[in-house]
Amino acid sequence: EAREAERLRRESPGLVADEHAVFPLAAFVCQMASPFFQTAQPYEITVFEYLDGCRSVGDLVRSFERTHQSGVLQGTAACQCFRSSGSCEHVAQLRSLVVHQVARLSARFQALHGRRHGDLKADNVLIDRRGVPRLADFLSPFCTSCDREEFIHSVASLHPAVQALHAEFDGAWHAEQQRRGAAGAGAERGAAVVEPGDAASNLRLMDALEKLSEASKGQSMFGPIPSLLSGLGLPGTSPAVAQAPSLSFAVPPPPPQLALEGSPLGAPALSPGRGRRSCAFPGCGGGSGPGGGGSAACGAAASPP
Repeated sequence: EAREAERLRRESPGLVADEHAVFPLAAFVCQMASPFFQTAQPYEITVFEYLDGCRSVGDLVRSFERTHQSGVLQGTAACQCFRSSGSCEHVAQLRSLVVHQVARLSARFQALHGRRHGDLKADNVLIDRRGVPRLADFLSPFCTSCDREEFIHSVASLHPAVQALHAEFDGAWHAEQQRRGAAGAGAERGAAVVEPGDAASNLRLMDALEKLSEASKGQSMFGPIPSLLSGLGLPGTSPAVAQAPSLSFAVPPPPPQLALEGSPLGAPALSPGRGRRSCAFPGCGGGSGPGGGGSAACGAAASPP
């Protein structure tokens, strides 16, 4: 790749200056200086611009899948709008990026520089912090795959929203190729990859997915609790706010107390001396022992005389 970079630097100066291409700032072919490694193969070093905070299209697609679950897991989606309706503004923003902007970017690259990318997968399309898409890793001279097929295979997914983008990208790709053929390479020099509003849409998508990914880290594997309770059909719950069901318990009334003769209700009579308890029922020998204790007659008396 270092030798290819130097060749392109000499033969394709427009590629070096292309704002939508991440071209190496410098490239080196190095040989080990140690006498013990004189027979080792040389190795290459390429130096690129550091794009602080950039995200690849592949990374954004994976973040979308993690925060916008579908099917039986839709109720666990971190995006509240997608969780309740199965669609949201992030779907449209992802479609604009994956379908239209990538197709325009690839067609422009081929028309301007007279070569395929060679490794056009989603992880090689970067979005910088201005919201501008840029192509990276196009220096390998050994890649012979079709750019269109390579990109479609790189965003393979079981998510219905992402699967729908495959056919749309295929149509947008062929439309761009036809338009490019009709307009000619000269017209591509002034063609815009990012239409008005695209960069701002890309930035909103990146920011939203970052926040949703962060919020989902502390979320239960079953999703937000309100949505879980609503899915169970518990009373008093809704998709937005779930309340725990109210429970009431009936407390049984206290058992009736027997009125003892010569004493207040429920209070046993005390016999004088030694604090012995004396039963009020006639014929009962209760209180015969220290501290009371009564006799079998007490337990047999079911009702007052």
